Amino acid sequence: MSTLLKTIFVFALFQIAVFSLQAPVMAQDVEIKIIVESGSTILKVEGEFRQRKFENNKYWRFVDSYADVKHIAARVKDLRLFDSFGSSVKFRKLANNEYVAVGSVRKFSYKIDAGVLADINSTAHVSWLSESVGLLMLNDLLPVSVSVKRKVKIRFLLPTGWRISTRERKLDSITFSVGDMGNAIFLVGKDWREETIRVGSTEMKVFVAGAHQFEDADAGKIARSILREYKRVLGGIPFARSRVFLVPFPRKVGFGRWRAETRGTNIAILSSPMAFKSQVIQRLHEQMRHEIFHLWIPKSLNLRGDYAWFYEGFAIYQALKTGVWLGQIRFEDFLGTIGQAYNLSNRSGRKFSLIDTSKRRWNGSNSAVYAKGLLVAFLVDISMLRKSRGKKDISSLFRAIYRKHNKKMPEREANESILNVLRKNGATKRIAEGYIEGSEKIDLSYALMSIGAENIGSLSVPRLQIKVKLTRREKALLKKLGYNRWRKYLRYQR
Repeated sequence: MSTLLKTIFVFALFQIAVFSLQAPVMAQDVEIKIIVESGSTILKVEGEFRQRKFENNKYWRFVDSYADVKHIAARVKDLRLFDSFGSSVKFRKLANNEYVAVGSVRKFSYKIDAGVLADINSTAHVSWLSESVGLLMLNDLLPVSVSVKRKVKIRFLLPTGWRISTRERKLDSITFSVGDMGNAIFLVGKDWREETIRVGSTEMKVFVAGAHQFEDADAGKIARSILREYKRVLGGIPFARSRVFLVPFPRKVGFGRWRAETRGTNIAILSSPMAFKSQVIQRLHEQMRHEIFHLWIPKSLNLRGDYAWFYEGFAIYQALKTGVWLGQIRFEDFLGTIGQAYNLSNRSGRKFSLIDTSKRRWNGSNSAVYAKGLLVAFLVDISMLRKSRGKKDISSLFRAIYRKHNKKMPEREANESILNVLRKNGATKRIAEGYIEGSEKIDLSYALMSIGAENIGSLSVPRLQIKVKLTRREKALLKKLGYNRWRKYLRYQR
């Protein structure tokens, strides 16, 4: 088994993809200027309300935590508020990230230290800046009172030779109109390249910043193959444009680490080199399989609430299955990862339902969410295949959820909505009740038996393999999982 797959569940520490809430778009009413000075990580932010009705908003708050990153607002310094006449407006500081003005505010300014935080994993989730490149995310750069339910005109003043890449609507080379602060990402810097791919009417731009062990063209080819496969599996592409930012960690870290975030149709992947060059393409393929899947789930769903057990656990499983289907990994690796997840799930301490475990995600339960979520997805897939005699699989579930809860449908609570779909399916009702709502210990024996697999190890150290002699039905189900399919492909060559 490859080193990459052996480390998939360190995902919880290094490779977590998290998501931001989407804010409704209103008429443009704020103008922002962000100034980046050469050789400095200090950002100067200046803003002005363009509509008088917003001047009476006296409560100011900055985002102080996001994902597992804490104390973000401590980076804000030298806040100044001004009225419509240019006079200073006094304010009181209530907490590290909260302020109350004593009068109406028309203009404001402050500074943010956007240097890389001590925890390098934060670079996928909050804004940062280095000497040559940076990722700027408006949700932690602008006050909540400015960013929520606002449409902002934002202008950047950058050092000579720096450029900007973003999905936001371009007004000129340095000015953009932004309606959704929570999903806005700006890649700034002087050392990045661009690959553009198209699948049908969908355009995906892949930006490669800094030095990597792969060729830029590799990233584009991999993205195209994955996008095509998900289009086939999931029944279409629900977005017209997407951007992928591949950026090295801005500080030296150990081999093989990566962390990612998907916001709207923006994907940011931060990574360190691999110890062996032979692992590079496989790792890049894994990163993109996982993150591109998120453009469908959860980003194309109109669901609210914490349901990482589904959009993370099921994403890992589908990415793993897609790796087999595209000939990128062996079926033995697929089974090995299932076995590792089973081991990790069995070693968990106190029992919680998968929903409750998901709620504890940022309090040390990441590994459990990923492992148990993957196992439940595997059980759902096998159960659906067995019940339908190979005519339906987990992709049928994804399509059903998308039909019921896409962006054109009313917003619904996520956990109950997904459970409703699972409960109504005879193949998945028991799984939903026992493992997602309930806290039963996961049993893989029947699912493994259904596909002619067996555990030749132990419960504590499982080792899964396919039996030598298989029935016709076992062979049919294995084929639907991609068994032996990898043999039909040459491994991806540069």
